[in-house]
Amino acid sequence: MIPEFRRAALRAAAPARVPTLLRGLGWISILYGAAKAATLLTQVAAGRWLGPAEFGRANLALAAAAYLQIATVLGFPVAIAKFLSAETEEDARARLVGTALSLFALWSMFCLPLLWAARGAIERVLGLDDALLGAALLVAAANSIYVVAASPLLGLKNFFRRGLAEIVYGFFTLPTLFALSAFLGRDYRALVWAMTTGFGAGTLYALWAQRRYLAAAFQPRALADLSRYAGLASLNLLAAACVLAPARLLLHARGDDRAVGVFSAYFTATIQAALALTYMIQSVVVPMAGDEAGQRETWALIKRRGPAATFAAWGLFAAALAAALAVFGGRYPWRADWAAEFSLAAALALAHGTLSALFSARDMGGLRVSVIGGLIAGLADVVLAARWIPSHGIGGAAGALLAAYALGLAFFVSVRALTGARAAAAA
Repeated sequence: MIPEFRRAALRAAAPARVPTLLRGLGWISILYGAAKAATLLTQVAAGRWLGPAEFGRANLALAAAAYLQIATVLGFPVAIAKFLSAETEEDARARLVGTALSLFALWSMFCLPLLWAARGAIERVLGLDDALLGAALLVAAANSIYVVAASPLLGLKNFFRRGLAEIVYGFFTLPTLFALSAFLGRDYRALVWAMTTGFGAGTLYALWAQRRYLAAAFQPRALADLSRYAGLASLNLLAAACVLAPARLLLHARGDDRAVGVFSAYFTATIQAALALTYMIQSVVVPMAGDEAGQRETWALIKRRGPAATFAAWGLFAAALAAALAVFGGRYPWRADWAAEFSLAAALALAHGTLSALFSARDMGGLRVSVIGGLIAGLADVVLAARWIPSHGIGGAAGALLAAYALGLAFFVSVRALTGARAAAAA
């Protein structure tokens, strides 16, 4: 056992990470929250204007893009934020940013033409037509470039400018949607192109915000570290895609794009909002909880506030869903059972994503735990959705999400409990 005076000394020696964490989270919350509110408003406006069928087609393109982004973005954003946050010298930071972005550019020039060449096989696997797959490739490429270009701002702990990049993307997309709708009418391509141009605007701002670190560079040690970490972290994208895509693709396979649109309305107001909040939390946790002190204090914060926050999130997601569906309009029906399942699944998704980010920030072993927990949730959603959607439709999709996130969260809690028991026994 550690004597009490030693515990006090350790607490006194540890840096005060929680205030820093909360300050960073404050900037991200304000700016990222405003940006995601604008993005949600764009989705709602698109859903109301396009109607369930065309809104469903747009979301089919976004679902396919979630799978395509596994190949295009890999784990570059997490890897860049992780390694850049450990650098203190400006020259070393510039070399790392230059190496990372150069490596990503080379990978993109190889990967994107390969995906285009294989589009026939991809269309058959996903059950999409050529127009929808083209839209999916466009969104996947634009989003990949944006998230990688903006990731050095997290490693530099410049949460304010990272939040502003989201503001640029979020607030650029909505007016672009209205402008494009004047030419394209009630067509899913209006939403696809609006999001693509929003990602482009966000990318330009992110590059401008870190212009002092942009230089051609090649650092062999950084190249090896980034490649290894990015490869493993890419499995988190697979896990995310297994949540974002299967229900839409399975509902589409039943020949019901209207059901895809209705599902997307419920999903956007709950699970999508939870994933956005998770990314916001991850943006701060990964740089701030990368050492023992940060891990210890962040886990303590979660232990004190986590259960109550999860329960409160359930109520908030349910209220947000009710408000969103009212704006979506009468073509998107309200079902109390669906609402309860989607909102609870979103609360569990938020808790699951927070623990996943905390594990991934720790070390390579923690990243493995994060990846496994994400894959448990993602693959469970694929299996359960394939089993329940054919017989229960949208209700089956909601139940699959709820059960999947419960399983993933149970895994993280079990690993943490086992790790704590081992640490106590060793002490």
